[in-house]
Amino acid sequence: MTVHFVDEEWNLRHFLLDLHHFPGQHTATRIQQIIMQVLEKTKITKKLLGITMDNAASMIAAARELKEKLGNTEFIHQRCSAHILNIAVQHGLQLATSTIMKVRAFVVKIRQSTKLCDSLRTICKLESIAEIKPDLDVETRWNSTYLMLKKFHHMRSILDILVAKNRDLTSIYLQENDWTQINNMIQLLEPIFIATEVLSSSTYPTISDVRLTIIGLLRHLESFIQDHVDLEECMIANSINFKLKEYWNYIEDSTTIGTLLDPCSKTKTFVDINQRDKAILTLQKLMTFYKNDILLNQNTTITPVNLQLRDNKRFFLNHFLWSKLLKKYLLKMKLLDILQHQLTLIQIR
Repeated sequence: MTVHFVDEEWNLRHFLLDLHHFPGQHTATRIQQIIMQVLEKTKITKKLLGITMDNAASMIAAARELKEKLGNTEFIHQRCSAHILNIAVQHGLQLATSTIMKVRAFVVKIRQSTKLCDSLRTICKLESIAEIKPDLDVETRWNSTYLMLKKFHHMRSILDILVAKNRDLTSIYLQENDWTQINNMIQLLEPIFIATEVLSSSTYPTISDVRLTIIGLLRHLESFIQDHVDLEECMIANSINFKLKEYWNYIEDSTTIGTLLDPCSKTKTFVDINQRDKAILTLQKLMTFYKNDILLNQNTTITPVNLQLRDNKRFFLNHFLWSKLLKKYLLKMKLLDILQHQLTLIQIR
């Protein structure tokens, strides 16, 4: 269990809360009980805003039980977006092409043979390149399939020499059309691999990136299907696309507020005007609900934001929003007017 929080200096912090041995059946009740034990032990049961877990049925049920146990109606269970990507791609890779199967068989053949590994090492020395060996993917980690294919494609010239020196490999080696298919599969999976890395970060908030990322992937998949004629490749892309759309309603509901409050996105990802207006209304109602406890509380000490710029992120809020001058300004200006003003600001560059 890892805890994430914002300290008094507005720095995003995280550390390992506990590493718990979990023997026996992973039922929802047992998961909830163990999480609750850790929370009570660390005395943070009254400080929680939410929890992020994967999409397994037992985890979803455990989060629901945990919310009831805590008695906190505002407690949020945020499903892991990177895990949603993993589920979607695994769904597609169940239709793995014959070429992927060939690559796996060839990699296994090399890795299980000391003779072939030695031969590969010799070739690398003769070609004056760093020693390299093909990787085998892992069934439960979809991105390992992408990495396997990418590395295999990168090693093509070395593998050609290896096969030329070991004629018994010819029968299981790839043909030209197989290499074309590998290249196409890399094109299909690479944006999803990048998205997984972006959404898996623990050093900066990613919830506001989820909506834009998923929309981008859906468009990428649709474009891939239109541009390619190979039936197997299109079936994989369509299967991934189908599974992502299955999760879209959840993704849309759970990321709306974070997306609107991100100065870099705001309403940009809401193509439909009615959806945009509905999202803004939801945020307005939420801000009204919290108005007595947040910025309009005269006793609240507003601390300047101290966040570092990151390559793919901008400031969450302008320093001016947290200045002492604004504190007086907020007391005179209606909260909903501030919100409307924030939503219509020009995108921060």
